[in-house]
Amino acid sequence: HREFLDKGEKYWNNWRETHLSIRPDLSGEDLSGKAFKGYDFERCNFSNTSLQGSHFEECNLSDAILSGSEASRAAFVKCNGPGVSFKDAELDEAS
Repeated sequence: HREFLDKGEKYWNNWRETHLSIRPDLSGEDLSGKAFKGYDFERCNFSNTSLQGSHFEECNLSDAILSGSEASRAAFVKCNGPGVSFKDAELDEAS
C-alpha cells in the first residue's frame, strides 16, 4: 500500500476511511527519515520496515504491527497506540 502512502496524509487518511476492512501492508518498506503527521496507521503492518530516523506526530498507531522493524532514532510524538506491537523491533535512541 506504499503507493497510497506516497500520495500524502490527506489521500492516505481518505483511503483508510473508505477501506476500513483492509489492514494496510507496509512490511519490508524503507521509510527511513520520513515525516508523518496526522496519519491513520491503525492496524497497519510495518513488520521488518526500516523506520530509522522517521518522525511520527499525532498519528494513530492503534493495533499497528512494528515487529522486527528498524526504528532506531525514530520519534513518536503525541501518537495514539494502544495494542501496538514492537516485538523484536530495534528501538535504539527512539523516543
